[in-house]
Amino acid sequence: MSGRLFLVESDRAGLRAAMVVDRRLEAVEIDRAAHPTQVGSVIAAKVIRTVQGLGTTIKLPDGAEMLLDGGRGALAAGEALTVQIARGPRGDKLGVASRAVALTGRGIVHLPFDSGVKISRRLEIGPETRAALEALVAGAPGGWIFRRSADRIDPHDFAAEIATLAAEGQGASALQPGVTAPDAFRRLATDYPVPDRILAAGLVAQRTV
Repeated sequence: MSGRLFLVESDRAGLRAAMVVDRRLEAVEIDRAAHPTQVGSVIAAKVIRTVQGLGTTIKLPDGAEMLLDGGRGALAAGEALTVQIARGPRGDKLGVASRAVALTGRGIVHLPFDSGVKISRRLEIGPETRAALEALVAGAPGGWIFRRSADRIDPHDFAAEIATLAAEGQGASALQPGVTAPDAFRRLATDYPVPDRILAAGLVAQRTV
């Protein structure tokens, strides 16, 4: 059958999500239960050291060390930070974390430590539609960026997505920050348009997709 299809499957080995367009595989995302990803999660960290020319090294609650992407001047050893994992470790290379926290949805990005509303330059809309979109986040804390796909999302779905991201933003801003990494299905759903159908198999069939 032609069209855009999401396939989602889970078992004890993990979660797999794929996008098929006109019977052709376009994208795959995989979560392995034995090696869960941290990319996209928001957690507390502490500065270990800052070396001029090399950057800042931080430590996560589990003891893992990472490099801090982009600093705002020298940071003192022991200083507490809230970071988002941007890249996991690769071989002997440390993973990378950032203080610029961005929580991504299908049509909008929430910046819990920023402010204001921005519209993607690739989103071609008139002033009335722009005002309607901005009204969706009026009074919501943090910053918001409407993505190019914002005009293709049902208003009710959009409101639910904004509420979810706002709640995650509160989790990122807490004294003990904690936002889990997006799973394989969410990563696929935020990067590609809404499919015509979603087929789920395994344990994932028991959850809402």
